[in-house]
Amino acid sequence: MLLVQSISSLYFVVTALQYWVSAYLMIVMQIKSEEVYYYYAFTCLSAPISGVILGGIIFNCIGGYNNPKARALACLLGFFACITSLPIPFCANKYLVYLLLWCVFFFGATIVAPLVSFMLASVHAERRTAANSIATLSYNLFGYLPAPFIYGLFSDIVPGDEKTSHRVAIGVILYWSIFAMVMMMCSMILYLKKQTLLHNKTMKELFNHSSESLFTSAVTTTMQPPQGDTGAATDDFTLDGSRSVTRRTDKRTTNGNRRSLNGGSREAELESRDARLRDYHRKSLTFA
Repeated sequence: MLLVQSISSLYFVVTALQYWVSAYLMIVMQIKSEEVYYYYAFTCLSAPISGVILGGIIFNCIGGYNNPKARALACLLGFFACITSLPIPFCANKYLVYLLLWCVFFFGATIVAPLVSFMLASVHAERRTAANSIATLSYNLFGYLPAPFIYGLFSDIVPGDEKTSHRVAIGVILYWSIFAMVMMMCSMILYLKKQTLLHNKTMKELFNHSSESLFTSAVTTTMQPPQGDTGAATDDFTLDGSRSVTRRTDKRTTNGNRRSLNGGSREAELESRDARLRDYHRKSLTFA
């Protein structure tokens, strides 16, 4: 749910900028409409496309969206998007505003696909269709729908001249990215906490299984008879005694075979657990 709110907030900011940034540049920055249209077309085409492409390349280099490092990288890129959006309402230089707006669209585009992937990966496979439907509903209700209305509302209700009201309105929109960043960080903290608990639980289970196996192996080795004992009796040579000796020898031989089979199965189980432990240590090092 935290990731859904973060994505909805991202769509809220981007939708409001796409709808009102041209009016803001012409009214507040006093830029000619022709220049604004050229800049708007260039930004809307270059920033999101380059952000999606470069973001895909970067996340692919670190192992994909399922790599634990991907969440930290997404938070870092989201932090850059948030930081570049905050100074815009106070800037008077149009070229600096151009650059900051381009960076907002660029960094925002780099984290859209990872956030959606994280959201779907946190849901069971059989529930992902319903989760995606609910998430899309949230994107529309809390992202696309209210963004243009909120900007227009604040530009109308704020007292003062038109420039001041538009600066306040775009400030409300851009500073909403702080909420998106907080939701993203909370999601990452919960993910790390869950991974830590899973790590501790797995290590405890592996330690308990290994201790039990070692104890059982030690007890079995202690209870085995000496290798020199063949199980044959030398003080009874009667026919019945010979039959009894033969039966005892066969029984001891059968027990020895059973011990060998049990020992082989225990060794195979220990090797399997050791392999699981090495694999888990490798994943833990990757996570670190």
